[in-house]
Amino acid sequence: MFSVKLKVILLGDSGVGKTSIINQYINKQFIDIFSSIGIGNFTKNLTIKNKQIELKIVDTPGQVRFYNITKSAMRNTDIAILIYDITKKETFTSLKEWYKKLIEVVKKENIIIGIASNKSDLLNEQEIDIEEVKKFSEEINVEVFSTSATKYENIEDLFIKLTEKYCDNYLNDENINDRSDSNIILKNNDKKKENCKC
Repeated sequence: MFSVKLKVILLGDSGVGKTSIINQYINKQFIDIFSSIGIGNFTKNLTIKNKQIELKIVDTPGQVRFYNITKSAMRNTDIAILIYDITKKETFTSLKEWYKKLIEVVKKENIIIGIASNKSDLLNEQEIDIEEVKKFSEEINVEVFSTSATKYENIEDLFIKLTEKYCDNYLNDENINDRSDSNIILKNNDKKKENCKC
């Protein structure tokens, strides 16, 4: 059995629900926080396909003035969640820029990315055309999750499915020995792979 440390980063404009999503996933409690002004680090342990996974979840500020802080936090990311607010069209437009900034720091082939269409409990206020979201997700080849931090809708699935995808792509038996930059700690005989990124 492996113990794996993976870094998960949440990206998106202020007010889209990054902190609320994390708080629901970690504590199963909704706290309405409009804006974070710094980097927050959280930990969640789970088991995926007989692998013990430790997720280091990184919350980021969405304001432009904090971009250098966010850019530094993007380094060595394994899983990225791009989040927009379905009731604010500009947050989806910005999402495309967040994606570009992310892959400037982390190579696309080294990362699993998902999109969270957040605040699904406010469908009657939706401003973004679903087809537009679908088109963008197909262009960058990522999965879209409809989430609500308020209602705890698809919050757990968001993290679990992206972690499963990471395990399938990078930690299966065929390629695990070739993944020189992975965060795998081999428990057998207490041997450790020394190149942990976290």
